[in-house]
Amino acid sequence: MSLAAPNLNDILLNLFDELGELKYGVATGGSVTTLADTGILGSDDDWNQGTVFVVEADGEAPEGEFAEVTDYTTADGVLTFVA
Repeated sequence: MSLAAPNLNDILLNLFDELGELKYGVATGGSVTTLADTGILGSDDDWNQGTVFVVEADGEAPEGEFAEVTDYTTADGVLTFVA
């Protein structure tokens, strides 16, 4: 039985986790270029230039992808990123 080689997303996700730099959350909405999580804390733009990892999205894009956060708005807890 052969094991699948890890992809870049898996490698980075594990690295961020090992470094203690990973914050887990559950999205309450989103799209291909946004992720809404009402549990995220912080002020507007606090998460800008951070990295978002989409671990699960019911098999839809952007599942299994990561991207740099380009904007964060506190009012609705939305992270915006480039697809």
